Amino acid sequence: LIEAGAATGVRDPEQSATPLQWARRAGNLDIVDFLNSCELDIFDAVVCSNVERITAIAIETPEQLETTRLQVSIVNADHETHATDWMTPLAFAATRNEIEAARQLLQCGANLYVTSPTGVTLIDLIAAEGPSEMLELLRMSAGV
Repeated sequence: LIEAGAATGVRDPEQSATPLQWARRAGNLDIVDFLNSCELDIFDAVVCSNVERITAIAIETPEQLETTRLQVSIVNADHETHATDWMTPLAFAATRNEIEAARQLLQCGANLYVTSPTGVTLIDLIAAEGPSEMLELLRMSAGV
């Protein structure tokens, strides 16, 4: 299907997940590896902690560091607002505890000061979950 032109970035309307994200959730590592070798958007690169792809995207199109999940999603007409639509790649990585992806995004210049739709900063959002390696990384990056 992919060789025939099927899009790998389509998100389902309920979970807003791509085929790669569903394969990872199901533990189908062969499919994850295959899809990881295809063209990935920056969010799927985060899911795979594909730091090489994250870096390539940041160099080719640096504006993608600040794009939201909704902006890169291929959604169908029935798409309803999803709780993760506001997330930038860094917010997505941080909330999924993808440390290596978050570290790479920060090194590439991702904005640490994004906020949720309710105005909660990313650091405060992660801090609410308690101490973690991710929180330490974000605080160090912010100089806190």
